[in-house]
Amino acid sequence: MVPYLQSAINSTRKLKRKIKNIDYSNPENLKTGIFYDVDEEHEMYLPVYYALASGIISGYSDNSFRPDTVISYTEAVSMLVRALGYTDEYQD
Repeated sequence: MVPYLQSAINSTRKLKRKIKNIDYSNPENLKTGIFYDVDEEHEMYLPVYYALASGIISGYSDNSFRPDTVISYTEAVSMLVRALGYTDEYQD
């Protein structure tokens, strides 16, 4: 198998395990009150704030998350890349 393909497969498996093991019932470590349009009553409150605390998302400059807006391909890929642990820093 091509080395980079194996690396991508391993990263995907790692991400699946990480997502599967999220304890949404314990929001102690999560930032709260950042997005005015995702309050504690919103159905996606815990996943959104977990993604925020994990650095996967950042929201919009007006402090909104816009949970009912369809995301673009670019936004989806950006979130996936961050969730896999990649950064924009170059390493030799």
